Amino acid sequence: MGPHRDLVRQAVENPVEVRWDQTKHRNEVFYRRWQLRRRGPRSWLKVVVRFTTDPLTNQQSGEVLTAYPMRRPKPGEVRKWPERTIPRWH
Repeated sequence: MGPHRDLVRQAVENPVEVRWDQTKHRNEVFYRRWQLRRRGPRSWLKVVVRFTTDPLTNQQSGEVLTAYPMRRPKPGEVRKWPERTIPRWH
């Protein structure tokens, strides 16, 4: 993840869409559109984050578990945000 750390941060801080992970429901999935190379295909960056809450302070923190490119968001994941459909990218 080292060389793409800024892309991962952008996906978490300013996602196009956030979903609940299909198999591990306490994980959230952040999607952002990106292009690895100037002339390469457009795709999605998927960042999986596990959030936990400190029982003493009630503060929430998150840990990035993994991040990788995908052709499109994974079917079957339940959308958390936004509630509307994502516009097509031409």
